[in-house]
Amino acid sequence: MADAMHVFLEGGPPELLTDDRLLHVEQVDEDIVVPRYGGCEHFTPTRRTCEVEGQPCVVFQWNGQTKVAE
Repeated sequence: MADAMHVFLEGGPPELLTDDRLLHVEQVDEDIVVPRYGGCEHFTPTRRTCEVEGQPCVVFQWNGQTKVAE
């Protein structure tokens, strides 16, 4: 993952801790889906950046939640 980018997940459930919101991904032009408690949290890339723990990050904005069908 030599070319991985840091991303920060903004919005969504307040239970997501900062450590859960700071990810390293190879693609910053695709949505990120985070499995969580029988469902998924969806985050969309923005053109914004921020700095978290000294790392420049691309901001991904929460855009919804889906539940896993039984």
